[in-house]
Amino acid sequence: MKYSASIFIRTDNETLERFTDEENIYNYFKELFGKKRSRVIEESFSAPDILTKLNAVFKSSGINNLVRITHDDTDFFMDTESVPNDLDEVIHKFKDTLHNAFARFYEEITVVMESRQSQIDYVIELLLLRVHQVGEYPIQINFSGLAKSTGVVDLENKFKLLVNKMEQNIHKFMDVRDVTISFTKKIAPPDSQVTQEEDFDLEVNTKPNFQTKKCTFFPLYGVSLGETTVKELAKEGSKAKGKDSNNKRYKYYLVNDMNFWHDKHTATHMYLTYTNPIPQKWRNCGLDWDLTYNEWVKLFEQLGFHISHAKLPKKEWYNGKRTLAAQFHASKKTLKNIQLVFDLDFNYSQKTSVNSKGTIYSLGIKAN
Repeated sequence: MKYSASIFIRTDNETLERFTDEENIYNYFKELFGKKRSRVIEESFSAPDILTKLNAVFKSSGINNLVRITHDDTDFFMDTESVPNDLDEVIHKFKDTLHNAFARFYEEITVVMESRQSQIDYVIELLLLRVHQVGEYPIQINFSGLAKSTGVVDLENKFKLLVNKMEQNIHKFMDVRDVTISFTKKIAPPDSQVTQEEDFDLEVNTKPNFQTKKCTFFPLYGVSLGETTVKELAKEGSKAKGKDSNNKRYKYYLVNDMNFWHDKHTATHMYLTYTNPIPQKWRNCGLDWDLTYNEWVKLFEQLGFHISHAKLPKKEWYNGKRTLAAQFHASKKTLKNIQLVFDLDFNYSQKTSVNSKGTIYSLGIKAN
């Protein structure tokens, strides 16, 4: 049994105006020639001040063992020697670093902590976004809890106790505008490899109500990845007519306006972007281009897929504006022992939040 939860925090922060292309030196000369540069109104906050208050929240909640601090893509601290009770000391050093050099030159801070309480091993991850759009949650705390042994009694309530205690301390030590909590428990049945997931006690319902029971992706239009032969593909659809840059014919068959790529023997993979319609069979499973990043992750977890993050969500520049950039893989074995892997790529949307709709760019599916 594994439990997880997230606390989303929005604070009372000052607003600021900045140029969307401020990191592009070429665009600096637009002002000289009288051309208007794009501006955006965003919120920001003092990371050192927020970290000071969050440090008090963690200590009062009995969390003081630091594992890692990441400043954008750079590790500031990594606890390679498993030193206990080091959170307070390292946070204060990191605050000095922010004050002295990087207070205005970072996008994201990640702090990972560990704790053992009531015979439960916890991993706590703090995600801090320095600049974010007005109305978004710039602070997120993720909890993951696993019982030390199978004999732990009342595991669910013990897990919820820590999360609720954390929420109380957030209100005690921080000036917050809004706090949202989401709980999840994952159950692995002894007679099945499929992971089921149930929601409980949502203070604010931030998760979609997907209908995921008895959901199957294949066969789709008579084709199953990893099973349907090339000869069978030829009977179902028409062969690709286009050629690639090496003047070789594309290896796919068009079946009901859907491209099924193949190797020498069988159908192997598919690739869709947000401009392609999602097949109705998959829409019945909950797939929708309008889902948020968090909803995509939630959906595949509900469907029993294993999630691996190839690229954690972060803000990147696209076309003079920031965009959410992320990538994760969702994998699961079928009843015929074929590994289905969904590759989801988020980019180019010019939206920056994991809770913003329509940030996905492409969806790839392959059979291994």
